[in-house]
Amino acid sequence: MEDLREYIINFAGLKQGFHTMEFLINSSFFEEIQSEEKMDVEIRLALEIEKNNNLLVFKFHFSGFMNTQCDRCGDEVSLPLDFSETLYVKITDESQNEEDINVITLATHEYQIDIRSYVYEFIMVHLPYRRIHGVDNDGKSLCNEKALKFLEEKEKPDIDPRWEALKKLKTDN
Repeated sequence: MEDLREYIINFAGLKQGFHTMEFLINSSFFEEIQSEEKMDVEIRLALEIEKNNNLLVFKFHFSGFMNTQCDRCGDEVSLPLDFSETLYVKITDESQNEEDINVITLATHEYQIDIRSYVYEFIMVHLPYRRIHGVDNDGKSLCNEKALKFLEEKEKPDIDPRWEALKKLKTDN
């Protein structure tokens, strides 16, 4: 099991300026946060934190892969993941209603932030909607050929022979 305490950033102890951290996110991360979706991933998170007087800027860069089942052919597929997100944290005692979901406000007496939910949300938002094999250099699908042939055969409708006779009358006139 993964120790999720490492995702709690004690920013009060950081000096002004830039700081970097690295995390390895795998299936145990999703198990620990009790995600409904089982994820087979290996993602490297490079986090850069810029600390100023009343502002923290968290720059997340995710890179890695996700192993899943192809939506088209059902075979195992490994999908690359590479994306970045930025989270701004304002430190103030004034109540503010931010319109931007990447801007949060913390009170001046707070000294740490738990980034687990942000990591989870950023990953989930960037997962591909269609999880399928890609294509080779010639544009041919890398999916299982037997499965694709089976699907093509199933897509052909079984035509009642009586309709074929009627269609023949239509074209003969």
